[in-house]
Amino acid sequence: GYFHSLLLDYASIASPEDIRSFLTPALAEHSLHLLSTRAGTKVVCECAAYGTVKDRKKMLKCLKGYTRSSLKHRDAYLAVLRMCDVMDDTVLVNKMLLGELHQNPDNEKNEDDEENKPSPILDLVLSDTGSKLFLLLLV
Repeated sequence: GYFHSLLLDYASIASPEDIRSFLTPALAEHSLHLLSTRAGTKVVCECAAYGTVKDRKKMLKCLKGYTRSSLKHRDAYLAVLRMCDVMDDTVLVNKMLLGELHQNPDNEKNEDDEENKPSPILDLVLSDTGSKLFLLLLV
């Protein structure tokens, strides 16, 4: 809410150097908590854009395990897209973010219904926000 709006106001007037030096190191390990609002997501996107490689890796590790839910969230998907866009380490992005997209979100293991299970990738492609990741990767 309000704290996220204050952070966004600061990020919008701060120089890239200020974001890199002060804001990103302070927020990198808490980026998952900021993804609940549009303002917080925009702050995470700014931190990802201007942050150091080390801070981006910290942010990426925070998102581990939450990629699928973030991609389906009305705001949080923007941060996942930005992370995929600005990260130079494609192996790390593939391992930490994209690797978990192949896992079925349902924890129920039913061997009888194995062939009728919907594809976890298809589930994302058909969602309004998750499909944007695949459009970004295709461009």
